[in-house]
Amino acid sequence: MHSKKRLDLSGFKLRTLLSVTQAINNNASKEELLSFFPKLLGENLHIGKILLYTNNNGWHCEIAYNVNESQTGINMEEHLLSYTNISMTHKSNIEALKKFDLLIPVYHKQKALAYLLLGDLDEERIEVSPLIKHYTFIQTLANIIMVAIENKILYKENLEQVAVGRELELASKVQKMLFPSVLPNTENFKCAVHYKPHQLIGGDYYDVISTGKDEYVFCIADVSGKGISASLIMSNFQAALRVLLPYIHSLPELLFALNKGVFENTKGEKFITLFIARYNTKSREMEYVNAGHIPPLLYANNKISFLEEGGIMLGAFYELPELTLGKVNVPIHSSLFCYTDGLLELENEKGEPFGIENTCKSFAKNTDLSPHQIVDNVFADAENFRGNNSYNDDLTLFAFRF
Repeated sequence: MHSKKRLDLSGFKLRTLLSVTQAINNNASKEELLSFFPKLLGENLHIGKILLYTNNNGWHCEIAYNVNESQTGINMEEHLLSYTNISMTHKSNIEALKKFDLLIPVYHKQKALAYLLLGDLDEERIEVSPLIKHYTFIQTLANIIMVAIENKILYKENLEQVAVGRELELASKVQKMLFPSVLPNTENFKCAVHYKPHQLIGGDYYDVISTGKDEYVFCIADVSGKGISASLIMSNFQAALRVLLPYIHSLPELLFALNKGVFENTKGEKFITLFIARYNTKSREMEYVNAGHIPPLLYANNKISFLEEGGIMLGAFYELPELTLGKVNVPIHSSLFCYTDGLLELENEKGEPFGIENTCKSFAKNTDLSPHQIVDNVFADAENFRGNNSYNDDLTLFAFRF
């Protein structure tokens, strides 16, 4: 008789594991997999009390069978997280755990997935508790189900990450369309750029716009922050600049209008640093406004100067304070180097920033070269400086040769 009971029980356990495995292979939902606990443990194995906590963005009670979870007094962090092995709890020093008999922690790759608390309803019965008879089977069952649920979560997260990656790739392609597809390469001036977003998309912006037969407007800008939010603000700013530019000739007036748009869109929580210049190829005069941006370096008449005239960044206040319009003559064989703070803040393996001194030195030894050579050589110096350290911001290098 006992042999037959053992055989029947072994058959039940085998069928149970097969049933659970088939459910997993058939992509059963989390709820369907969790339903095995009360059905198999409570109804079939006659476990009196079942309490299951799972970890998915925080600990939650998923199953409370024949027990009111809110009345147990169990605190996950204080009472359970220290357990890593199966433990008998009826003699625990923790009063809340004495209401149960067995605790089964479920771990996977050193991560706690679940805690299963089990107890008998009838403490006075003579026969051996089903918890004692079946605890290894219950542990196996709990591990199979909880690891399967964890794998489902990881698979879903992976699919979501792939989808986000595709969206970012598309956003990156769209953002590239906002930059000039071809930079001017005329007899009056040439320019080149090296643009490296911190992620697939970024908050740096550069542009060159022809506004007349002998006139160009060019700019470089940096939105605070990085990633998607910065790229959206940058895209909006680029559109506003190109819409307003044909109607507002004065650079300070243009920036007053742009500032209001940035402030209204970001409510003062984001800002944009901007250097914008209008260059007349005939007179070789350049007027500019520096709105809180790192001063570009102008090499002219055998010396390097900083283009600093302007005012504060855009978007910090609804009304900009007065802006100063800078004016310089750009003789033949002059060079201009604009860049964003991603260059200055680039750190080496010692945590030291590339800084303004290294930037000036790098530009100074390349002033007589083409714009492409300037940005390539400065970037190479920055790469050598950082070593194996990673970038922590968008990086834009924008060079001109007049």
